[in-house]
Amino acid sequence: MTQEYGLGVLVWSPLASGWLTGAVRAGQPVTTHRSVVRPERFDLSIAANQARMDAVEQLAKVADSDAGVASSLLNTGQQVGGSIGLAVLGTVAWSAVANNIRAQTAAAAKHASGHLSGAKAAALQKAVTDHAISVGFAKGYQVSAGIAVLALIITVIAIRVKRSDLAGIDPMAAPVD
Repeated sequence: MTQEYGLGVLVWSPLASGWLTGAVRAGQPVTTHRSVVRPERFDLSIAANQARMDAVEQLAKVADSDAGVASSLLNTGQQVGGSIGLAVLGTVAWSAVANNIRAQTAAAAKHASGHLSGAKAAALQKAVTDHAISVGFAKGYQVSAGIAVLALIITVIAIRVKRSDLAGIDPMAAPVD
């Protein structure tokens, strides 16, 4: 279906921005290429960027002996979570598109009074397709909003770390064996 309508998806990773490579750290100037091209992605006055920085600083506290495991868990979680999420959303969106095209085609056939000329048939097909894609992707966005709300609820319930629990931890201290 994506070939038929000329649609595709481009997946992008935040590693290129430097957030997960160690190039972006609290209190240090950001000198990545991405920070020059898209400086708003590194503006800590924006809540989302500050939350990202807080997460980076939490990851920096992982002991060196556990860094490989923590890194692999993070990367696996991102890749698998993104893959599953994209598969679910794609299935929802394109199923809604296909169902809508089927329903509109059946309704048009039921109410057809005669044969359409080539130009009128092409215009009708384009209108049906455009409407179906709009409906399908609207359904996909609704499901993604539901997933985001569910993720927020799970995060609020599952993460129970208080600032006082982290007091006195030096992320740059040498690991103790």
